[in-house]
Amino acid sequence: MSNANGLSGRYLKVNCVERQTSYGSSFYSFNLYGSYATGVNQLPKATAPAILTSANGSAGLDGTTSSDEDGDALTYKWEELTGPAFVNILNPQNAKASVSGLKEGSYFFKLTVDDGKDIDFTIVNVQVKLSTPVKEVTVNQVEVYPNPVKEALFIKSSESDRADRAEIYNLNGILAISGNIVNNCILLHNLPSGIYCVRIYSQKRIIGNIKIIKET
Repeated sequence: MSNANGLSGRYLKVNCVERQTSYGSSFYSFNLYGSYATGVNQLPKATAPAILTSANGSAGLDGTTSSDEDGDALTYKWEELTGPAFVNILNPQNAKASVSGLKEGSYFFKLTVDDGKDIDFTIVNVQVKLSTPVKEVTVNQVEVYPNPVKEALFIKSSESDRADRAEIYNLNGILAISGNIVNNCILLHNLPSGIYCVRIYSQKRIIGNIKIIKET
């Protein structure tokens, strides 16, 4: 912001030096006069693609598609918000950064861009899967497909041990879905993406345990 006296600044700080009551400081009204930088400055735009990786637990963060219509030089800041583990970010002040030591699961990173007058940010999701894909497997004459799966998981079993129910557990052993197998199929469209273990039953007897990948 700026005013008629030529003063300019990006932030306004108010220091309260004397309290009127014993309860602290407060404002009845507050006015600020002048022009704001955002009235003439175009906000920068932070953009970065989501990432799906299985490359030995490492990933590249790319914010080079971020832009500023005024042509102002941008500064960058990468930081991790959440994930299965906290990791070190290499070159977090660059448009391109990298992380390693990622564990399997879903991470969220924040990219903040600054043109010297205003800022913008975006949240980047990094999905880390196994370094080797899970293939279709057969356990005790039970087969599931497709794998990875998005919505419908088909289960093929023998006539003597026809699959009638399935329980799906996450990697922490917590039951996510339990249901009957109808027309050799169980629907997984409400299941979040990740790695799961499918326990298959026939007449209350376990006939197979199969690991699957659920995709969105």
